[in-house]
Amino acid sequence: MLRSPFNMAVIITALSFSATSAAAQAFGIDKATPLSELDVSKDLGTGSYVVAAPSPHSEFETYVVQATDQTGVCLVRGIGKDHDNDMFGVSVRDKFSSLRSALEDRYGDYERVEFLRSGALWDGEDEWVMSIRQNERAHQAIWAQEYGSDLPTALNQIILNIAATSSDSSWIGLQYTFDNHDECERVLAKQDEEGL
Repeated sequence: MLRSPFNMAVIITALSFSATSAAAQAFGIDKATPLSELDVSKDLGTGSYVVAAPSPHSEFETYVVQATDQTGVCLVRGIGKDHDNDMFGVSVRDKFSSLRSALEDRYGDYERVEFLRSGALWDGEDEWVMSIRQNERAHQAIWAQEYGSDLPTALNQIILNIAATSSDSSWIGLQYTFDNHDECERVLAKQDEEGL
C-alpha cells in the first residue's frame, strides 16, 4: 500500500537545509536533479513522483521526490517498510533509534520531538502505535542548522519520524528537504492557481 509521502504526524514547518554533496546523502538523489534523470514509476500529482533510489536503504521500500521542471528535485522522502504485529512499537522504535544514531554520526546535533498529548485516549503501553496512528503521539528527530546540525550546503532539513497505518502496524519516514524547496512550492502553487 502506497502511503502519502507527506503524511507525517506532527510534521514541523519546512526549514531549509544544505549540503555540498547533498545528493549523495538523499538516497543518491541530488538537489535540482531533473525528473528526466530519474527512473519515475508513478506520478502522484502536485509535483510528487515515486522514483527508484540510486542508493536505496534496506529499511525503506518506496522513494518519493517533489520536483518541478523549473527547480528539479527539491525534496526526497523514503517511506519505510511495515513493522507489523507490534502494538507496543518495540520493533519500529529499535529501528528508529538505529537510524537516528547513524544520522547523528553523519550530521551531528538534532532536535528530538517526542510527546504524548495531554488527555490522549490512547495512552497505554500496548497502545503506543495506535497513539501514533491517532496523532496523539509524536516520535521524530529533526536536523537543521538552527539545532546545530552539520548539514551539507544544499540541505535545509532532515526529518526522521514514525507513522502508523493501524493499531499494530507502523513505519519510518526519512525526509530530506533541499534549499530550493521554497521556490519549488512557489512554482507548484502558481501552477495550481492557473486552473482557477
